[in-house]
Amino acid sequence: MTEDRLAPGLEFDGFRIERLIASDQTGAVYEATQLSFPRRVALKVIGRHADADAGRGRERAALEHRNILPVYERGLTPDGHAYAAMPLSECETLEQRIERDGPLDPRHALPVLEQIASALDAAYRADLTHGHLTPACVLLETTADGVDHAFVTDFGLVRGDPGADLRAFGATAYHALTGRPPDRGEPAPLPSEARPELDPAYDELVRRAMPATGPPPSALELVEEAKQLRDRSEQIKALRDKKRLAIKRAAPRLVIVALLIAGLNTLAGWSVWSAPMLVAWIPVLFFAVWVAAVWFLLEAQIQSLTAPLSTRRALLVAAAGSYVRSWLPLTWLTLAVVVIVILAR
Repeated sequence: MTEDRLAPGLEFDGFRIERLIASDQTGAVYEATQLSFPRRVALKVIGRHADADAGRGRERAALEHRNILPVYERGLTPDGHAYAAMPLSECETLEQRIERDGPLDPRHALPVLEQIASALDAAYRADLTHGHLTPACVLLETTADGVDHAFVTDFGLVRGDPGADLRAFGATAYHALTGRPPDRGEPAPLPSEARPELDPAYDELVRRAMPATGPPPSALELVEEAKQLRDRSEQIKALRDKKRLAIKRAAPRLVIVALLIAGLNTLAGWSVWSAPMLVAWIPVLFFAVWVAAVWFLLEAQIQSLTAPLSTRRALLVAAAGSYVRSWLPLTWLTLAVVVIVILAR
């Protein structure tokens, strides 16, 4: 907001303007003194004229929630813009964090998004909407143990509706995960298109918050989905680690045992299809089947978590496809080693 700036020293509604802190196309933030205490506050002024009820701040009860920056008072400036007086904070905004460090790590982004959604839900239950949620409206306070505590600011300055707020939440989630705001248009952009390494579950979170048709879910549902997403991502990671460990342990053992049996065949001069050789291959076969079965079950669990709405047949097909891609090369390698050793004699 470049026009209608409030000059230092201006007094109105019990506040005195001290200085301009920041300004953009949506509004401006001033450092001000609340003369009745006195105390220093941040005075957020929206860069457009308020709705008829936007300035009735003193009649509104303060919204108390651990993820909402408390508002001391609301009202209208002398030129008719809505303002809100809030604690003066040195915290950086989510927008500043993204500009400085780039997109958030998904493990760090999800707790922040949970807190934003929780704040939105608390506001809706108090019959209040935000109206212009963006990463610039989210303050991040890093605690001593390195955890980000999110505060949503500027509630109730402009008229809004829950559907618009939740779509703005989806856009904020996309911005946090990719480092840039989403392009306008339908359907909703997917974070994995900008960052292929992101789990597809994050696409589902943004898609659910920004539906192409119909109303979006409630903020409370988004909080629950975010928690489920976190738990599901941790389960998937643990299962993938187990699967990699199974392959890492099994592959060299299968090859070594195959070489030992092939060497025994060479030294003893047994026929490949003789009884001793068949007996020697039995434990190898059972070991290979057992490892493959464990791997297959882990992969089926992963598929069920990454695609929870898929049918059982689709899950089995996906797991079988992954099984073929991972185990057939190992099987053929083992057979090739055995054949080479036997033929070399």
